[in-house]
Amino acid sequence: MTECTGNGPATPTEGQVREAVWNGAVIVKFSVDRGSLTNTSSQPEPIWWHVPRISYLPLCTQFVRERFSPFVSAPVEDMWFEAPGNIPLKWHVPMGVLYDLYGTEHPWPLVVHYNKFPTDKLLRCPSLVQNGFMHVLKEASCLKCGDITRINNLSKKELEDLWLAIEKNDLAMYTTLNNKLQPTTWKNVPVRICRPHMAFIQDLVPVLNPQGNPRTLEEVLRDALPEDFPPSPASSAASASTIPAMATPSNTSTVPNNPRVTVLVQGITPPLCTPVVWMAATMCHPDNFLYVIVKKL
Repeated sequence: MTECTGNGPATPTEGQVREAVWNGAVIVKFSVDRGSLTNTSSQPEPIWWHVPRISYLPLCTQFVRERFSPFVSAPVEDMWFEAPGNIPLKWHVPMGVLYDLYGTEHPWPLVVHYNKFPTDKLLRCPSLVQNGFMHVLKEASCLKCGDITRINNLSKKELEDLWLAIEKNDLAMYTTLNNKLQPTTWKNVPVRICRPHMAFIQDLVPVLNPQGNPRTLEEVLRDALPEDFPPSPASSAASASTIPAMATPSNTSTVPNNPRVTVLVQGITPPLCTPVVWMAATMCHPDNFLYVIVKKL
């Protein structure tokens, strides 16, 4: 690995990074499966939609269902989405994570099904996605703060508004409420390592490494997937001690990724020497987890 040193372009502020992450979107082409149509001689036109990366598929359900309702007859509970390659998509995973895991083209063609629900691969009850979000948010709070006191201190309306901010794609509303959940000092970093067709890896990730330096993304990946990220002299030289824990790493375009895998965070390939606490503070999803996608070449 190359060191995170050198002169690069002007680095953005943490607020600018958060705004860019929030505004990220996936262009999706929704088409109805012919087997779901009540009249196969009448095929509805596909729906093209800008879906926020921070959103969830069930937040698209009402819009898509209304557009396709004249052509199908099935309850919303039977509705599910399929990506190319016969991949059923999980409704409780953020849209950007799903795309980074399984998207191979842009716009992303998704097929909407209203029958043959794959109960062996998907959970029903997408209407409970808000509850799922809150559960994951509490997990993140336990990791960062050691407990969920800050979440419990929010009023019922504030918790509802936190979810409403995601539904409305309102960054200002979300930031105001999410700031109340942040500790002064983090105990651990909420990280989920995601691989296609596999369970997420969610290990305990301390902010600092044994040398007392901010733990880097490479160190996290090496601990979780040592076979894919073996230590090297170059990576050992790229010490994070010269990078402040909450500062933007410089010269990001010149740091190569592991040549045997692709690593994505919010759709981009980050330098592996980036402090993971900085990434979690600026590039996490609204549930406060940093999702790191690892795909073999």
